[in-house]
Amino acid sequence: MAKLLCIETYVPLPTGSPAAIPRIQHKFEPETDARKSARQIRLNTVRESFLHSWEGYKKHAWLQDEVTPLSGTYNNGFGGWGATLVDTLDTLWIMGLKKEFVVAVAALKKINFSSTTLDTVNVFETTIRYLGGFLSAYDISGGKYPALLEKAVELGEMLYVAFDTPNRMPVTRWDWKNAALRGPQEADSHALVAEIGSLSLEFTRLSQLSGDNKYYDAVQRISDVFEDQQNKTKIPGIWPVMLNAREGDFTRDRTFTFGGMADSLYEYLPKVRFAVDILLCWACPHQSQPRATLQHQLVLHSTFRPNEDITNNSSCPSPCRAARSRCST
Repeated sequence: MAKLLCIETYVPLPTGSPAAIPRIQHKFEPETDARKSARQIRLNTVRESFLHSWEGYKKHAWLQDEVTPLSGTYNNGFGGWGATLVDTLDTLWIMGLKKEFVVAVAALKKINFSSTTLDTVNVFETTIRYLGGFLSAYDISGGKYPALLEKAVELGEMLYVAFDTPNRMPVTRWDWKNAALRGPQEADSHALVAEIGSLSLEFTRLSQLSGDNKYYDAVQRISDVFEDQQNKTKIPGIWPVMLNAREGDFTRDRTFTFGGMADSLYEYLPKVRFAVDILLCWACPHQSQPRATLQHQLVLHSTFRPNEDITNNSSCPSPCRAARSRCST
């Protein structure tokens, strides 16, 4: 594997006690026997549907990425490392299918991240499906299965090499063979905002569980660039769909959305905030304005108003109906 560019010091994980998370769930009234019976019927129906799909995967595509139900074969579009298997681990545990969970965990030993049939690895997809799958399963099972964390660290080590660029921004469509031969790497000049900005949760959690700050350091450097560019975009406060990660320039694209290609970025911001009580230093008093700017723009521009210059609009006259807008100036 390539020798990484020298980093003298890593950004450490924040310390202190996490902030309390306010309750948002509905507070249900005491359950009647009739309602409990109806709920159990629904639960069993969902479980039966899941088991039908799970059994089909085990029979036709075990340790492959996904089953093709009509032909009874499989596709390996996510590296061929058993994406469905890994992504399903926490669901197995939640549904109480502990025996299936144990079988699945045992099968992880056969996954080999040192090779893939793909020419390029999608770092974002690999992070959310595999790294996220290992970590969520490890957490939800109470850390009782060390193999899950071991696999997470193994994969994290591999993905970390994708950050080995001059400005430490990751290569989103990563040529792993070039990296293995110690070839030069640069971040993409055209990268999706979701693929750059939706790595923080998994890498932060990996640092928390492994005790190695380098994973958090990698994503915090990305967050620093997002913070720096936040008020320089065509709609100050939010980020466009396409970024120039190679130059750290997020100001050129005119297309903005809270939907596909950007949605996970805005999902990850509060998730990481709750996970470590800080993101982009927004928990610090001197960073209250950037957070307020983002909140303002989310409300101001999450409404569809045709034939209107949204960059000069100063009010939000109607409830949110559509989330996509294109800057006209």
